[in-house]
Amino acid sequence: MVLFKDHQFLFPGLIQWVTARRISIRTTLPYFIWSLVFQQLVGQTCLPDGITFHSQAQLDNFSVQFPGCHEIIGYVLIEEAHSTPISSLEGLAQVTRIGQYLEIRNNANLLNLNGLENLKAIGGRMTLAANRSLLNITALDKVEFVGESVRISSNPSLAFFNALGKMKVIRGDFSISDNTTLSHLQGLNDLIEIDGSILINGNAALSSMQGLNGLRKVSGNLLLRDNLSLKDMSGLSNLREVLADFIIDNNRSLITLIGLDALSIVGGYLQIVNNESLQNVKGLDALQSIVGLLQIYNNPVLESLGGLDSIDPRSMDNLAIIDCPTLSDCGVESICDFLKLNEDNYSISRNKSGCNNRLEILKSCNRTGVNVTPQPNIIMLFPNPTNGFVRIGGSIENAELTIQDLTGRLMVRKKQESEFIDLIHLAAGVYRVQLVAPTKSFIGVIIKI
Repeated sequence: MVLFKDHQFLFPGLIQWVTARRISIRTTLPYFIWSLVFQQLVGQTCLPDGITFHSQAQLDNFSVQFPGCHEIIGYVLIEEAHSTPISSLEGLAQVTRIGQYLEIRNNANLLNLNGLENLKAIGGRMTLAANRSLLNITALDKVEFVGESVRISSNPSLAFFNALGKMKVIRGDFSISDNTTLSHLQGLNDLIEIDGSILINGNAALSSMQGLNGLRKVSGNLLLRDNLSLKDMSGLSNLREVLADFIIDNNRSLITLIGLDALSIVGGYLQIVNNESLQNVKGLDALQSIVGLLQIYNNPVLESLGGLDSIDPRSMDNLAIIDCPTLSDCGVESICDFLKLNEDNYSISRNKSGCNNRLEILKSCNRTGVNVTPQPNIIMLFPNPTNGFVRIGGSIENAELTIQDLTGRLMVRKKQESEFIDLIHLAAGVYRVQLVAPTKSFIGVIIKI
């Protein structure tokens, strides 16, 4: 950078600033002093092509090399080289925003993220991966916005979350995987919605979902897999909608699904599989709609399907109840009604007597007095998926119709005056449909193909 030419400034704005403050200009002052003054004035943003840190020295020198740079326009990658370990991020204390992604990976000596306490926004993804000594990430508690996915994986010493407490929405996928000592997710207090999928996988010490208590909506898949200490679903008490698949797989300490008390819609498959301690599926009493397969598979001590009673049987397109050797009570209303409506589209086998095939379950339904005729006041949208028109099955009069896409954008709002909903003008995708009438309401998911 050249600031002088023939003892004159090339930047008239700077000379005006200096003059206004009555600062004496002496051409005998070292060049670097004027360089620092200039960067403080115009250097609030920097590094449009991003920056990679491979050593502690690079981090320590950042504030000297880029004084006044609060907003990095490009990416930030922090990954130590074998001979130059990184143990502190204090050199980044002036940074408040990163325009592209932040990736902190493969740092064997990094204990915490101190130095990032002033960081508020990340334009792209955030990744914290394979930092084997990382104990906490509390320095990220001022982050309010991440433009894409959040991935926290393979940090074996990370015991507590306690970060991202100001975030209300995660714009992409949220992955917390293979953090073997992570015991809870406390700190995500304000998180309401995840626009993508959420993967909580391989966290051996995680015993509950506490910390996600404010979460209401997941627009993609929700996958809970291989969390070997997870006992129940406490912490998800406000979750209402999972708009794609919900998979609960191989959580060997899981006893019950209590904690999912508000869940009303699963917009894809519901799979409850390979949970060796699961005794019941209580906690799903509010679930009304599954757009796809209901699969109960290889849960060796499961005894009853009580808790699935409220599912509209016409929302499901398939049913699988397999390899649950202690399961004898399948005669709940939703299962009875589905089997009454469907002579195909099911697979039932290798369960205990009474729940070992379709006929046994229907006999059980009759013995317990379960009504195997769908109630006329149940609301259903069909066909689903659809390529155009959808019919409203069931009675709902004087209703207001609203349709939103997965981002929450309003696509349709009108008074619904017929039994058909026209989706021809909408692009292919998944939509949330709500009908509200004076005496009742309905919320469902429709797939446009």
